[in-house]
Amino acid sequence: MKKLVLAFIALNVFVGVIAQTTPSTLTKLTSKIWVYKFDDNEEKTRVEFKYSTSEEEVHYISDKWNTIEKASFYLSNTIDKVFDDTKVGKISDGKYIILKDVFEDGHIEVSCREIIELTTTTFKFRDIEGDEYSDII
Repeated sequence: MKKLVLAFIALNVFVGVIAQTTPSTLTKLTSKIWVYKFDDNEEKTRVEFKYSTSEEEVHYISDKWNTIEKASFYLSNTIDKVFDDTKVGKISDGKYIILKDVFEDGHIEVSCREIIELTTTTFKFRDIEGDEYSDII
């Protein structure tokens, strides 16, 4: 019986250590600026994604223009069609990034990105709009 209890305790300690050493989705997202480069033979574009715990900042840089977009976000394990402000900055793991863009005219747009792959060096996702999926970036 003692061996069973000791094995159970050792297993719990091991699982606890593993859980603590695996970075959360939010930790990985905020760890660096994610850069994508596109070249369509007419102009080269660089897109930089930077995440804080509550905001996504996207820089679009090309030979002809430069713009920055900011949106509130939270992580979710479901595709949320309604943005829940109470979740912003509170959830550290999830398969989806739920975004809220507020435009100058007050119009609000909610969108969703599915995280395909996220490591400390790779971030692949696709935008989800209804049932349509875009290409992986």
